[in-house]
Amino acid sequence: MKKSLILIMSFLIVLSNLIFAGKITEKVEKLIETNQTRYERTYYPRDLRPNLVMLSIGFPYMAGVSYSYNINEMFAVGAGAGSYFPGAAFGLNFTFYPFGTTVSPFGGAGVTYIIPGLVAVNLDAGIDIALENGMVFNLGGVYIISFTNTDNAIGTLWGVPKNKLNDLGIKGGIGFRF
Repeated sequence: MKKSLILIMSFLIVLSNLIFAGKITEKVEKLIETNQTRYERTYYPRDLRPNLVMLSIGFPYMAGVSYSYNINEMFAVGAGAGSYFPGAAFGLNFTFYPFGTTVSPFGGAGVTYIIPGLVAVNLDAGIDIALENGMVFNLGGVYIISFTNTDNAIGTLWGVPKNKLNDLGIKGGIGFRF
């Protein structure tokens, strides 16, 4: 009786190993795709889809589009262009995501050139939601200050013409990661 019980238990243990040793799961495939050199690997959207194209409203581009690339799940560098009324804005920015999660706060800084001749820097902070399907939503506050004046006033979304920027505003955007 003991021998047959031991034989059955051994057979079940071997059989259970065969059942669980199957195809690689989707989670493991995502971990392999991230190709990170850090000890802690994640499979969040910023790892899997590092490129981001974003349509945004608010400072620093007013109504604009930007592109950024995530170096890893925490740091992104990018460039953007937008429209003031009248005028245009072009800039470079850096974004930091302290958590590599789907919903993450962010902080950033950038330099913007606004035609007709303003050079400005901006600091921003907010919340970023990067969904698994590639959609991204964010909302944040931006402080922008220009170091130059212009003779021709530029208009903001709020209809206030200015020769120099020293403002705190909001920005919101919708984008897609690929």
